[in-house]
Amino acid sequence: INSSKLIKQIIDNINIKPLYYTTNDDNTKIIQLINDLSTSLSTNKKFYKIEGDWRLLWTTEKETLYFARNGLFGKSCDDIIQSIYDINSSNGQLINLIKFQDNAEFKVNGIANEDSDITNRINFKFEKVNLKYWFIQLSLPPVGKGWFSTIYSDDNIRISTDIRGDYSVFQRI
Repeated sequence: INSSKLIKQIIDNINIKPLYYTTNDDNTKIIQLINDLSTSLSTNKKFYKIEGDWRLLWTTEKETLYFARNGLFGKSCDDIIQSIYDINSSNGQLINLIKFQDNAEFKVNGIANEDSDITNRINFKFEKVNLKYWFIQLSLPPVGKGWFSTIYSDDNIRISTDIRGDYSVFQRI
């Protein structure tokens, strides 16, 4: 199967269920398709379309799924966005933004840079966490550093895996 057919199968399997509500069987199938895609692609191919704003379509990442499924203090999750900018410089940025009803949000900002040794890997370190809920804005201590590797990226879709073995599928905004 060629990569465009695998991408279509991945997206079709994600679109079967409402956002983030896939079962373990669904996840197993999607992960197998992602692994098939990874195997079908050249490991040395560099993806140049990583930077930009991306809407999360599907993930196995537990913390993100918690907010997506449970909301924040009674506010349901409206959207999850990842923004990546300037990764070729020392000022690269990674922003993870979870949007909830009534303009509530959970936002994590970090520095991000391309790994100099591993193709398509982005190293990051979170520097700032902000929680906005109604009129309250809190800064929380940032937790986390790691990396994610892009398995596939084009003008519209990006598929990544990370240091913990989680998978994520994004669509460009």
